[in-house]
Amino acid sequence: MDRRKAIKKGFPISEAGFAKHGEEIFVPWGKVESWNLILSPVHVGVNESGSQKDNALMEFGMSARPLDNGSGWEIASASAFRFWNADMYRDLPVRVQYLMVAK
Repeated sequence: MDRRKAIKKGFPISEAGFAKHGEEIFVPWGKVESWNLILSPVHVGVNESGSQKDNALMEFGMSARPLDNGSGWEIASASAFRFWNADMYRDLPVRVQYLMVAK
């Protein structure tokens, strides 16, 4: 179904929401080929209260992989964060906001 037919039938032509790493999001109708997907980070890293000396966001990434059946995407989002009081860093999940718009 194309966008004009969807509008005439009263189907949504956009949808927005939030997702976490590993979560699946689904298109309202059709397959992923009929939709554009935009991802944006909501929250990256952590707030180490009282010690903001040299905290560092080492790495950040997010992507979406189409599901095998074409009904949606699996979200991948993560960051690596180093704390000032430790020589180690840890991987942290990233919460993303998404916007799907029919082509």
